[in-house]
Amino acid sequence: MRVHDEYGIEVGKPANFIVLDAKDSYEAIRERADVLASVRNGNFLFKREPQKNEVEIDFLRQ
Repeated sequence: MRVHDEYGIEVGKPANFIVLDAKDSYEAIRERADVLASVRNGNFLFKREPQKNEVEIDFLRQ
């Protein structure tokens, strides 16, 4: 297929990738991780902050 000329992490190759909100590939698949950024030819198509959840109920309070 001769993809070695176009794919891989080396100088001169296109920078096409996505950034997922997960600590590893297993979690990314299992949790269907959100896409935090997309890069095409070295330019950001978009970026966003990871989702933050706040809990205001203290279950341990008596």
